[in-house]
Amino acid sequence: MGLKEVTEIVKSEFVFGILFVLGLIIVGRYFMSQQKEKDAENKLREDKIFEMYDKKDEEAQRREAELMSHQKDITSQLSQMNQTQTAIQENLTRLERQTEENFREIWKQIRK
Repeated sequence: MGLKEVTEIVKSEFVFGILFVLGLIIVGRYFMSQQKEKDAENKLREDKIFEMYDKKDEEAQRREAELMSHQKDITSQLSQMNQTQTAIQENLTRLERQTEENFREIWKQIRK
């Protein structure tokens, strides 16, 4: 095989077609490897996001439980305050009646 025959083979469409197909295969594999790397990176990020979400969800549930506990405590305290206020009101009413009775008694004594 001489230089002329090699040059003719290189110039042929068959060689160009083979080189073109090989080039497409190489480019395709490159893009597939890049896509696999991106998929792996996206999977890691997705897992991290799910982990963060789960952590925040657990924290939110803990805070909600604490808030409900505090709400029960506050409700109990408000109930006790209401009972105390009712007792104070009853005592004031009783004191007013007693003061009014004492005042009338004193007034009767003065008018005599």
